[in-house]
Amino acid sequence: METSTTKHKVQAIYPLSFMQQGLLFHHLSSAYDQGFLNVQCTLEGSIDILLFKKAWNTIVERHEVLRSTIHWKNLKKPVQIVHPHKSIKINFIDWTPDSPNQQEKKWKYLKAHYRERGTNFEEGALLYLTLVAFAENNYRLLWPNHHLLLDGWSSNTIIKEVLEYYNAISKGVEIDFETIPSHKSYLNWLNKRNGKNTKEFWANYFNGFENTHLFSAHNVNNNFENVIVERLRLSELETQSLKQLAQESKVALNTVVQGIWSILLSNYFGVKDVVHGTTVSGRSSSFPNISLLTGMYMNVQPVRNIINEKQSFNEWFQNIQERQQKALQYEHVGMNEIMAVLDPTSSPLFDSLLIFENYPGVSSKEEALKASNFQSGLTSTYPVTMVAIPGIKMEFVLSILQGAMDKKSATDILENFHKIMNYLTLEKVQTFSALRLLLTQFKKVSEKNGTTLSGSKGATYSPATNEMERQLVEIWEELFGRSIIGIEDNFFEIGGKSLMAVQMSHMIASRMSLKFPVTTLISNPTIRSIAQKFSPSELKTKKEWKYLVPFRTKGNKTPVFCFHAGEGHILFYKHLPLYIDNDRPLYAIQPKGINGDDHMHASIEEMCSDYISEIENIEENSTYNFVFYCYSALAIEIVNQLRKKGKKVNLIVVDSLIGPEARFDRQQISERLDVYLKKITTTPFSTIGNSIKSRIRRYFPSYYNRFAKDIVSNELIRIKKQLDKNHKEYHWKKFNTKCTLVLTKSEHPKLRQKKIQAWNEWCDSEVKVVLNSGNHFNQFEEPHVKTVGQYIEDAITSE
Repeated sequence: METSTTKHKVQAIYPLSFMQQGLLFHHLSSAYDQGFLNVQCTLEGSIDILLFKKAWNTIVERHEVLRSTIHWKNLKKPVQIVHPHKSIKINFIDWTPDSPNQQEKKWKYLKAHYRERGTNFEEGALLYLTLVAFAENNYRLLWPNHHLLLDGWSSNTIIKEVLEYYNAISKGVEIDFETIPSHKSYLNWLNKRNGKNTKEFWANYFNGFENTHLFSAHNVNNNFENVIVERLRLSELETQSLKQLAQESKVALNTVVQGIWSILLSNYFGVKDVVHGTTVSGRSSSFPNISLLTGMYMNVQPVRNIINEKQSFNEWFQNIQERQQKALQYEHVGMNEIMAVLDPTSSPLFDSLLIFENYPGVSSKEEALKASNFQSGLTSTYPVTMVAIPGIKMEFVLSILQGAMDKKSATDILENFHKIMNYLTLEKVQTFSALRLLLTQFKKVSEKNGTTLSGSKGATYSPATNEMERQLVEIWEELFGRSIIGIEDNFFEIGGKSLMAVQMSHMIASRMSLKFPVTTLISNPTIRSIAQKFSPSELKTKKEWKYLVPFRTKGNKTPVFCFHAGEGHILFYKHLPLYIDNDRPLYAIQPKGINGDDHMHASIEEMCSDYISEIENIEENSTYNFVFYCYSALAIEIVNQLRKKGKKVNLIVVDSLIGPEARFDRQQISERLDVYLKKITTTPFSTIGNSIKSRIRRYFPSYYNRFAKDIVSNELIRIKKQLDKNHKEYHWKKFNTKCTLVLTKSEHPKLRQKKIQAWNEWCDSEVKVVLNSGNHFNQFEEPHVKTVGQYIEDAITSE
């Protein structure tokens, strides 16, 4: 077997497709290589090993992919190199003396050994196979393989041609195969396709589609070794009844299975417009002799089915098949191109994949050497995958990544799938309304699994600090379907998958005009580390933000700007984007000095002027939406400065006093004692402990911070002192703007009334007062932040 690719001339160099790049990334980044496959089949007949090897090497010369190697080291983009000559190595083993039980154990061990050994792409991934004799004229062929180079159709085609050639030369007969087009000619054909038609098709295909529905949260770990597998084997009667339903509906069996899966999703999620993925062979196009091409031409394509209760099932299945046949014209289009057309901002389109195995037969009748029991293996990185295997007794295999759901849920899915199938076939249910009555026991999935604010273990939320990081955050938010992603979040720990990595690389290239080899992500898995790979000059629009912190930048509605509190904090807003309209951008404003600057603003007026300048660079509006908490002078001044410019402000103030003493005014002793006695009665130990801790922090902040390692650093203490000084020296003036004041139900009524009276005195417009649960310190924590978000939306939309 050849061990070097540098000594020979190169026949061709090809770029990797979107799917291939994803599989390479997964191969390099994951301990368990999901793309590795042990292709196998049973061979019956007498085998001449020399002739068998000759047949294989003849086919190796015939198919480019068998002579291909993959290279990525020190390259901007990985490539597939085709070599003029390669030869295959066949390992022959005789197990005929062993018992059937021993043979099966050895076979299992052999497959595990090849998987553990893995794939060497740089030498040749498809050039080693093992032939094992189990009995006289009974063999098994084991071909270690990889999905990056071969799909199931291709491995089937190659084995079929090997057998055809072997059977011909064993009889002394010449065989004349059809000419295989080159991969280069196929790529040229693809480049000539009308991209406008592709965009129009997928835009129309998803016209009116609103919400995705997912089995799992986006932060499911890529632990592919922990896979729950459930199997369903139909009886001959059930199989025949399923085929009969397809015949009566005048559709393919595949269409009926796709429809049943859509009905299952519809009932689980309580929706009528469902989307799942399916695999397509990539051989339905008009490209000449496309069926002869071998390589990785398989693709994943979205399938959208709308439940139409006015249709009979026969009509509905026919409609599904008609839509799928139209979609097959674009089966070569990668998910990255489809997603680019749709430009989703909330979540992936689907996380369940349906695979219908349908490969051409590998054996000819009355031949000396026949093949049966062909198995190409399964590759899927989706949380939920259903595989349909046709046969006399049709089989279904459901595989679920552990973390997406538990074993019982997986069992329930397969059982419900089986029930729906039997209702339609054996019990002849004709309408959706009749079926719905039978499916009342289905448990609806009413809400998506929640995602954490920062999925990386041990990581705290770190916002973008410049334009490059902001754009990368925006890309990740689209990929993961999450509102908040920090620049220190780890791509793999928050649920990043191989195809998502490839898609990210394409998005960086198209939006930022930067080249980011997908394999670089392995050693640079955070936004911060990715941004550091590029020099500042590479991003033409790169700009540093001094004050703005983007929590969410995408959206067509007017943005919300949330201002820092009197201690300079903004991270307490971290939950708020989850409860603000997804189509509304949200920014926080942090004070000067927070990033280590030596000099802070000397006055409230100076602060507001700089803040307004940066806000206007982001969004030039006639009305601004501002949220303030615990720093009322800033609210007053920024409103007045914008009013002088002819701008309006929707002001939402959360539990704050107003006036010269607002930062330093305290409750009367009687009021404080009343509240304290209530707390100490219900929670004595925590109340006393918090009181001691609060006084140490207040009077000995530097010592407290050093001892407790609190999030409030000495630097923030310095910032707080300066902000307090600015607040004391501010020249107060009245203001006139729409104002919503969010107060808490739990505070002392006298203090609440004092706040309401103060805001009415300083604001010339009506102040709307709303009450929330919780206390002053947890308004932006769960569950109270949810109501705060609703109050903010109400204040904006009522304008």
